[in-house]
Amino acid sequence: MSEFVAVFYSSYINLLCSTFCFLALSYDDITATGGSDYANTNVHIPIPTYTGTSDQFNFLLTFTSDQIVEDHERFNVILTEVGALPAFSRTDFIVVTDVAIDQSTSVTIIDDDSATLTVVSDTACHAEDDGTATVTLTLDNQVEDEGFKFGVTYSDIDASVSTDFIGTVTLGDFATLTNLFSFTVSLVDDEVVEFEQSFSLSLAPVSIPTSFIRSEPFVYLHATSRTATVTIKDDDTGTQTFWVFVFYRFETKSLFVT
Repeated sequence: MSEFVAVFYSSYINLLCSTFCFLALSYDDITATGGSDYANTNVHIPIPTYTGTSDQFNFLLTFTSDQIVEDHERFNVILTEVGALPAFSRTDFIVVTDVAIDQSTSVTIIDDDSATLTVVSDTACHAEDDGTATVTLTLDNQVEDEGFKFGVTYSDIDASVSTDFIGTVTLGDFATLTNLFSFTVSLVDDEVVEFEQSFSLSLAPVSIPTSFIRSEPFVYLHATSRTATVTIKDDDTGTQTFWVFVFYRFETKSLFVT
């Protein structure tokens, strides 16, 4: 069931109840958590008076709507008791016909949130002797599960891979339950006097863990093709040396004796 809806579950009774009767319920978490993923406070369900036309009555389970990308989650609803008002002394008035089947049911909450991953435009110049440039990523909705990885590819503009920056393909882990996280790109500190240089990076599709069972997860968690440019500010200086050469010309005279 979508987490944005409440769902009715049904129970059946085939005889008239002349007094107030109720179902007592308990809840057992499987992967969903009571109180945060679903409301587990509805533990006594009144049984309506049998009208003779329908032996079915419904009770309501409510789910918590959030904006978090997560896997489908499950919990059990368990019928623990059928009771009546204290003045009603009989205890055998309702029989659960098959405890193994009729006393509990499993409920699945289908997550319907999505998230878009983008890279923040980088306006700073990063000095090459800083060693790294920090790139910030944003998610419009948080991700609860671990194991997702974002991919980054690099392209030269006028900076060159390996000589100006380390542009190996990056697979980084998502930071869970946050809308803002970052990773670093290594810069090469050389001793060459040069202009500012730039390279670009692009987000690749998100790698989904095999344990994540949501159908078509790339539809819900998909990196955009947005590209950011990183600029490296050169901080090298050169010293120019002038050599002065002085030439001496000696006048040579000869003495002739006659």
